[in-house]
Amino acid sequence: KKITRMGTTVCTRLELLAKLEQQLSREYTSDSYDVLTHNCNHFSDDVTMFLMNQHISEEVRQQPAQFSNSLLAKALRVPLNNYLGGFGSAAEQFRQDQQEVQDRTRKVWNSRPLAAPPW
Repeated sequence: KKITRMGTTVCTRLELLAKLEQQLSREYTSDSYDVLTHNCNHFSDDVTMFLMNQHISEEVRQQPAQFSNSLLAKALRVPLNNYLGGFGSAAEQFRQDQQEVQDRTRKVWNSRPLAAPPW
């Protein structure tokens, strides 16, 4: 767990609540949630930009990008979106990612001197 102090803001609590109610609550919904492209890090960055006019750390903002090309991310994207937010338009992406996982798995198995998997 890491806490980063960002400083102080001139925004009032009412201004923040208005921003949350008028914009961010409509932008960050269960339907728009995506574990890689529209998640709590993105929400935190938007709130911090409103309050402080600065981004959260690059390290945090880049976490989804660093993870997104891995097979694990492709395999878990839809289940995580379902658990953490909503399916949104992830169903087609899930099918594509699953096909890529299967293709890569076959490639690895086929490159080994052992017998190929039964599929």
